[in-house]
Amino acid sequence: MGDRCGKCGNEVPLERNTCPHCGGDNLFPNVRQASQTAELEALEHRYQTGRDDCRRRGCLDVLDEFESAVSNSKAVFACSLSKLIALVRQPGIFSNYYHLQRIQFHSESKPGEPNWKTLRPHAEIEFVGSHKLMDQLHYACLTLNDCGLPHYGECTILLREDMIAHRSSVFEENSAMFVQRKGVPLTKGLRSTWGDRMKLCVAKLARQIDADTNSENFPELLLKPGRQAIDDNFVEVQIFGDMTILTFERVRLASAKASTPTRMRKRTRRGSTDERAVRELCLKHHVFCDIV
Repeated sequence: MGDRCGKCGNEVPLERNTCPHCGGDNLFPNVRQASQTAELEALEHRYQTGRDDCRRRGCLDVLDEFESAVSNSKAVFACSLSKLIALVRQPGIFSNYYHLQRIQFHSESKPGEPNWKTLRPHAEIEFVGSHKLMDQLHYACLTLNDCGLPHYGECTILLREDMIAHRSSVFEENSAMFVQRKGVPLTKGLRSTWGDRMKLCVAKLARQIDADTNSENFPELLLKPGRQAIDDNFVEVQIFGDMTILTFERVRLASAKASTPTRMRKRTRRGSTDERAVRELCLKHHVFCDIV
């Protein structure tokens, strides 16, 4: 089963991102999955339960303030400088997890770490409804202060909302880690569309808010790095389809310092030449870039 094409009105299977009848496009399977009636109803129930809990504890006004803040949250991700340099050397599509796997940019999982090659596909099939489109997602997380998760690289990329909102779904935590713990199928009500991301965040975090919580606590409540990547606490954003430099709103480069390679390919050596090349690419495409 699927839903209806907005152009011709006929049913489109969930595993398709174009209509097989009229060729209409912009049918993003992760968004369609998050928009299913059962998902919407389960999310609404969790959302109202969270609000009721805060009402009983006398902190609904704080929750309302948090919800309002999250309605303006952005999507951010971190990566190594070498990934950005690849855009400079061959401008075009920004690589996702599967592209990097194909060129052996990612290392094998270390002892004790999750098997990402197994977990990621299992999770993605749930989000796009079929194995046929599971290699089309990019991953980011919600932020209130433009900060990302440092474990994934020294470069922080803020995404343009107008370029991703229509094709993004949101999940309340690291989806691969959730699949490792809970398996599939996914529990209903743990994901949302971009437009409903504030409801998802209320459902997840209402119990962590009390009368003493203030707006300064909100960014860390939404996104908090752990001791290692698998301990990070965040709300995941899944963006369907390609990204280029034009998808980026801002690029922030960490100040140059020595770093230990963590992947099969060594990280591009930090230095003014590489940083200048990224900044020039950003300038050419009117993307703000700074070094902190």
